[in-house]
Amino acid sequence: MKLGQGRRDLVLDSIRIGIIEVDGDGRIRAQNAEGSRLLGVSADQTADRTLTEVLGPNHPAAELIERLLQSGEEVFAHDCPLPAGLAV
Repeated sequence: MKLGQGRRDLVLDSIRIGIIEVDGDGRIRAQNAEGSRLLGVSADQTADRTLTEVLGPNHPAAELIERLLQSGEEVFAHDCPLPAGLAV
């Protein structure tokens, strides 16, 4: 089943887990409301920016994404332990 963009956004925003979609270049492509809260910025402020640009190069989440992009592996939150310093 394919959802329209507006309906997809409504579904994602109703989920209480932060979802941040990052493409193969490290650019943020989508985030839900909880993802915005975790990042501390709205989706409008992150549009087409990298996670490193938003959080800074020394943030554990940015370091994690950079490491994953370099390795080329696909990782989902339930497969990936978060670094101890990651603020949630």
